[in-house]
Amino acid sequence: MQNLYTKSKKREQIILRSVLIFGLISLPFSFHKPPIKDWLIVFFTKATLSSFVASYLTTEGGIKFPVRYKPDRFGISIVFDYLLFPLLCVWYNQLTYKSKWFLTICKAFCFSIPMTLIEILLERKTQTVEYKKGWSWLTTFISLTVTFWLVRGFMSLIRFIDQRSILNVERNP
Repeated sequence: MQNLYTKSKKREQIILRSVLIFGLISLPFSFHKPPIKDWLIVFFTKATLSSFVASYLTTEGGIKFPVRYKPDRFGISIVFDYLLFPLLCVWYNQLTYKSKWFLTICKAFCFSIPMTLIEILLERKTQTVEYKKGWSWLTTFISLTVTFWLVRGFMSLIRFIDQRSILNVERNP
């Protein structure tokens, strides 16, 4: 039984390492197109939002990450919450940068559906994710989609305020 557990734990470590390497390799390519400051704001906003939500959920027992980096310091999956999910949010914002609101809403599903399917697979086949207290794939799907929309809306608000402040400065020299 111990040998089976060791093999399983190695598999999860390989998954975590692969996601980490993918994220680190993708990082510089994710910030190459303008406006870079917007993508950095998206990345750090999403990382902050994810860390608060994930910390709350793991503390309340909604979701658990049995195999993760730095388990003695973090109850959350730092690779997902601080790297992968923020990167995906940057890509979503880049994809929807000039999109109309309806397409912006719809394009979130291009990210949240595959992410939910991957999490279902990980939850069923590995020890990287474990659902607790009523958490389900549907909760994951809704929370992923809504957070994509929230960050995208936040960026739209920032752009709107920034544009208005530029116009005010130009009118009042």
